[in-house]
Amino acid sequence: MRLQRILRFRALELTAAIVLGSLIGTAAALTAFDDDSPPTRVLKQVSPPISGRAISLLEAWDLGVEESATWGGVWNATAIRSVDVGDQPTATSGLDGRRFSWQMDFVDAETHLPRWVRITGGAVTDAIDPAAAAIGKGVPAARLARPEIDSTYAVASAAAYRDGLAGSLGTKQTGVHFSIGDSPTGPTTIVVSGTFGGSPARIGVDASSGAVDSATRLVGTGGGLLLSDDGVSWRESSIHGRVLAVAADESVPGAPVYAVADSGDSVDIWRSDDGVSQWLRVSPLPSGLRPVTNALVVLPRSGSLSVVLLSTDGGIFSFDTLSREFATIPAAGKVSDIGSDDGQLLATVATEAGPTAQVLRPDGSWKSLPWAVGKSLAGGRPADAYTSGDAKFGLASVMGVARERDTMLVSTPGGVLRSADNGETWEHSLARPALLAIDYDGERLRAVAITVGSDDVVYSGDAGITWLRTETLSRRGYSGLDVVGHRFAILLQGGSQWVAY
Repeated sequence: MRLQRILRFRALELTAAIVLGSLIGTAAALTAFDDDSPPTRVLKQVSPPISGRAISLLEAWDLGVEESATWGGVWNATAIRSVDVGDQPTATSGLDGRRFSWQMDFVDAETHLPRWVRITGGAVTDAIDPAAAAIGKGVPAARLARPEIDSTYAVASAAAYRDGLAGSLGTKQTGVHFSIGDSPTGPTTIVVSGTFGGSPARIGVDASSGAVDSATRLVGTGGGLLLSDDGVSWRESSIHGRVLAVAADESVPGAPVYAVADSGDSVDIWRSDDGVSQWLRVSPLPSGLRPVTNALVVLPRSGSLSVVLLSTDGGIFSFDTLSREFATIPAAGKVSDIGSDDGQLLATVATEAGPTAQVLRPDGSWKSLPWAVGKSLAGGRPADAYTSGDAKFGLASVMGVARERDTMLVSTPGGVLRSADNGETWEHSLARPALLAIDYDGERLRAVAITVGSDDVVYSGDAGITWLRTETLSRRGYSGLDVVGHRFAILLQGGSQWVAY
């Protein structure tokens, strides 16, 4: 029976709260300013044509310029880009150089104040004057000349430069997109955006000659996953992006690994037989389920294998790997963590009486359990909440707990405490607080810890009696530690950057 879950430290959550508070204050100030400002003026707003069609960049350009001629004065084009607004795009949208929706930006040649139009289905459907809310003059912007090549030529040139150009299914855009005027490459380059080798890619095509003058793709830096079968030797996974959560399908031999990873352009579910190489993207997450950063469980449900996800707002979602459909799993409150026990879904649910552990019944209802599981164990609760004997550490707050069978490791500000008798008696295990993981491999209890401050990875083959340093993460950063199908897993922090290819 596996009830052990990893408890992550709250420092990141505290930082997020501080930042959020700052943003809320800033938003309030901006709102107050906007209340005293003139409203944005809608110059035109009509429905798209019933028989609308996808058009090329130059077709959209000419429609935008024609609309700007009705405003009076001189209006210079400053940017044009394809957009997903008003469209129902797929991964293949734009591969022929045409898109259903475009947006074109203009500035008044005298005042430099902006206006923009949206072209949808081959017609101008929106014209907006945000300058009505501006004070004084705008900022001068570079005037764009009409490109000499079209997007149909640009996408062909980009595809010929590198085999494998494909559309995106990311959070920011879908399909292949085009833009000119609002990219770092300048006003004379048409940027073709898509994916290459599964990573977001941008290829710059000269707007006059049609030659490729730049090609970059988004590469994750520092993020990823470290795995160890024995807790001593660590291997780095080839999964792309920052891993948000990881779990194993323990219902089949080999326990294949599932992960949710953020590549910088999309958040996806991935699967690997060994967790290190040959990752297969199972599905992108719908925008309504992002971000999923808290927990991930894989277990059989309704005759099929399901990947169960916990979102940061406390909701539970299930992805059926057979039907490839997402569904909500209702709960009786906000969920702070999920786990599994012999194929059953467990959750820690916030109630008026405090966090309680519950198990999901086959009929979809939840049954309360007499013990707690998950991150709700952390957050300053006293250590004696996990003891039943006379030896208590009531003055120590709990930062993390790892539990397997009758053995418990509890991380407190004063270090890690160990109990081998389900909390009856305690002894000191590590001098520093640590992120903890413990696993029973059928023969012995093994533990891995990442100590706070030194960021050393230490291993214990005797459930916390003695420890051996096996790795250090001081320059890499980490966001979590878990047990995945009897493998130890370290989730690495990281970002992403655009590099030439």
